[in-house]
Amino acid sequence: MKTVHIFHHNDLDGRVSGALMYEYFKRYVDDVNNYDVNEINYSTVLSTKCKVSDGDTIVFVDYSFSKLENVEFLINLMMKNSYKIIWIDHHKTSSDVLLKMHELKEINMDNPNIYFRVDTTRCATWLVYDYLKSVINSSGIFEVPNIVKYINSYDNWVFDMPNTKEFAYGIDALDYDAKSFFRIMFKDDSDIFKYSKETAALESKFINTMIRNGKGISRYISVRNKKELDYAGFDILICDTISDTVYL
Repeated sequence: MKTVHIFHHNDLDGRVSGALMYEYFKRYVDDVNNYDVNEINYSTVLSTKCKVSDGDTIVFVDYSFSKLENVEFLINLMMKNSYKIIWIDHHKTSSDVLLKMHELKEINMDNPNIYFRVDTTRCATWLVYDYLKSVINSSGIFEVPNIVKYINSYDNWVFDMPNTKEFAYGIDALDYDAKSFFRIMFKDDSDIFKYSKETAALESKFINTMIRNGKGISRYISVRNKKELDYAGFDILICDTISDTVYL
């Protein structure tokens, strides 16, 4: 029984990166019998969570190997050459790991069972989608879904999509995980990797709903903050400048 182990960060970018990996393996890889999807933080000790067998696939997305013991754990996995390993991330700390760990130079990075990509210019969701679409469609020509663009807009702090903040508020109010995200978004079994007019319409409806909900949340936050400021705020003098301070 082959298992794919998916480890993803515990935020929006991490969950949707994990969701993309889950969707890919479930739809396009036939010899996987079990899906072990784990939401983790950077402080998680991976050796206590990652229990693997020969022939398994191990995926890390939106995950920065900032703890030394986790870096050593990753290197040991690669040195055994018994697993397929995929690591896709966008944090600078991950770039630093790749540059500093001399042990990585001893590993054959041309090994087809090892794939690393660390790119700080895009969020992990975008990088994962880009990678998986290139695997599914070798021509490399495809359209990036708007849901991916919105997550990049928020997680990379570029805010180049309209109402990005409200979109993120709306998503944060959802009860979802990597396995359920696209079922919630599409409300059916649509394939995010087959981006058509139909899937784009469902995606657009979902994004608009998140923005509408997020606007309500944003208004609530603004009203609450103003009430707190009116109730508990006071003026203080800092460098000859009057500022409002609020204690919540």
